[in-house]
Amino acid sequence: EFRVLQNNYSAEYGRGSGTIVSIVSKTGTNEFHGSGFEFLRNDKLNARNFFAPSVAPFRRNEFGATFGGPLWIPKVYNGKNRTFFFFQAAGFRQRLATPVVIPVPTDAERKGIVSIAPVGGNPYTLQVPLTSDASAILAKYPLPNTPNGVFGANTLQTAFSIPIDRDQYSGRIDQRFSDKDTLFFRYSVASNHAPIQNPNSALINPSFPQALKNDWINSGLSETHLFGPSLINEVRISGMQSIEQSIPPLSSLTQASFSDGAFASYGPDGGGGGFSLSPFTMSYRDALTWVKGKHTINFGAEYRTVHSSYFGTSIGGPNGVYIFAAGSPLPVAVPSSDGAHDLAVGAPSPNSIVSFMTGISQFYERSVAYPGFGPPGGGFAPFSMRRYDWA
Repeated sequence: EFRVLQNNYSAEYGRGSGTIVSIVSKTGTNEFHGSGFEFLRNDKLNARNFFAPSVAPFRRNEFGATFGGPLWIPKVYNGKNRTFFFFQAAGFRQRLATPVVIPVPTDAERKGIVSIAPVGGNPYTLQVPLTSDASAILAKYPLPNTPNGVFGANTLQTAFSIPIDRDQYSGRIDQRFSDKDTLFFRYSVASNHAPIQNPNSALINPSFPQALKNDWINSGLSETHLFGPSLINEVRISGMQSIEQSIPPLSSLTQASFSDGAFASYGPDGGGGGFSLSPFTMSYRDALTWVKGKHTINFGAEYRTVHSSYFGTSIGGPNGVYIFAAGSPLPVAVPSSDGAHDLAVGAPSPNSIVSFMTGISQFYERSVAYPGFGPPGGGFAPFSMRRYDWA
């Protein structure tokens, strides 16, 4: 059961901004009750994607169960009319094959044989002397499989399965001490993991794309006391810990990117950069409700502490990105197969592939830590801040 507030908040929500979502969690009763569900989607029931040669594999399962009732321990404790519990668990599993079309090096290009097709001229072939790093990287690309594809002989067309896993658990226990005093405690946990955000990068290496993690823990303790039929007091303590991250599993490599799109980028997305947010909030609240005739008056106070831990990098990431492009001055001479198109040292590179093979980048970008926020000696590290609020 929930309620969404978007404007004209009462005083207890007055300092908030945006949307306020008020949730009432379910409680157990004097009888045992439970439920379960399963929702299924499968590629056997789907039509083919227009850009895919066949129906892409697809598996989705959403499932869960609930159970609640009186707390009962045989021969030890019978909680009927006094102690109740309620528990729920739910999960989500999805494996969706996404169509992927990317340019990758041909078998000849892995050996340094590059075909050049100048505008308004005759094509020719260069025998580029490969650096050891370029040779090793080219060998790690998957081979093309669609000679007549959108990228010509460099086309790799396939599908990659994107996994998403989500789980959530919540438990609540209620205690009725007397007609005037009741207490409940709730504890909820949720996790949302999507380890691959970019199927293009994952096809080259599953550790290259950023992995999304969004977990949270929320708990609440509440005690309600009736001073009389017209005067009620509630004390509430709650906590919220969330962890949101988007970071590649492999962040120790520098990314190689091609300005003309000749090949798909090689290396961790964004040079291994990303972000991590870990705010922790505690809230202490007391509210008094007084009914006087036709009037209802609410009094209360809230004290909130926020401890935030943040980490993030901008463009380039901590390990940087090399951008390869045409026009860079060649560091070595590059012979041609016919001898008529040899390129001398210092001549402009005809494309990004030749620049990459010879190890000359157009530019390099990398994130650096702001003074005072990085660890001793340089680099990156999370930083924290605290905030305390009265309301």
